[in-house]
Amino acid sequence: MAVDERDRHRLRTKLEEVLGPREAATLMASLPQVTWDQVATKDDLRQLEDRLVMRFEAALAVTKAELMTHTLKTVLITNVTSLMAVAALAFGAARLA
Repeated sequence: MAVDERDRHRLRTKLEEVLGPREAATLMASLPQVTWDQVATKDDLRQLEDRLVMRFEAALAVTKAELMTHTLKTVLITNVTSLMAVAALAFGAARLA
């Protein structure tokens, strides 16, 4: 059953008759102003957490792979550059000898 503002008003009026205005206001303030199908349950929150954890793990795996690729490229470039420098020195030394 969907509860609309008229239903909430009727409830508040009845509560004021039975409990008094202050108590009715306190009780009405503690009730959600949305329909119950809009309220998240603990199961909803657990499912959301599971989905977020999976997304974070996937993003972390991609980040690690990209970092590893970047690191390998950097090491390869550094090694090739070093080898070329050593080769150039070796050829230079051979020419002098």
